[in-house]
Amino acid sequence: MENLIEIGQRIKKVRKELGLTQEEFANKLGLHRNTIKKYENGESIPSTKFLKLLEYEFGINPRWILKGEGEMFLPSNYEKRKEELYKIGFPKIKYIPVIGYVSAGIPEREEWKIMDWIAIPESSRGSFALIVDGTSMEPLIPKRSIIIVYEIFSPLELKDGDIVVACIDGEYTLKRFFLEKGKIILLSENKNFKDIVIDPKEFEIYIKGKVEALYMKF
Repeated sequence: MENLIEIGQRIKKVRKELGLTQEEFANKLGLHRNTIKKYENGESIPSTKFLKLLEYEFGINPRWILKGEGEMFLPSNYEKRKEELYKIGFPKIKYIPVIGYVSAGIPEREEWKIMDWIAIPESSRGSFALIVDGTSMEPLIPKRSIIIVYEIFSPLELKDGDIVVACIDGEYTLKRFFLEKGKIILLSENKNFKDIVIDPKEFEIYIKGKVEALYMKF
């Protein structure tokens, strides 16, 4: 994944700039050496914790790490400025990846990869973002919107009416979730689209995640 490889190269550049081995770098951040190795090799997505540690411990600019924008090191007065902003209620942030598109219409097979990164409040449960391709969730979620999604680990986390990213036989779609008489009903906001009725005994279905927020519209 090209984006991760470029991020890994910048993380390695930071470590070299600090004059540290992978082992020393990991120890200073309270992480395992293998974690640093995976980040540098582009094998793993840098966690919010890692980005925060780089910022707090070494003054490294997370935007430079993720997107190659700005300078490697934050301004010398960034810590004081940050505290001033927090005192007046400015939210702390974290970065999540935009990993591709999701169909708002007929389910489609998707090949997701990191396209970009966005900043959201640190208190958000969101773990990744998707760009909406289609109009079945309009007017609530317009086409080309970015949605913030958090992964679920059990169907017990779902309740009727949740907006979900559902996977049906390997194809993804964005819909409202309902459970009725042993079947899963996936509803569109746009009434020009038919509801999708799924019998779990006949189709392989799982819910990738729940939509927490609408981030923006292109």
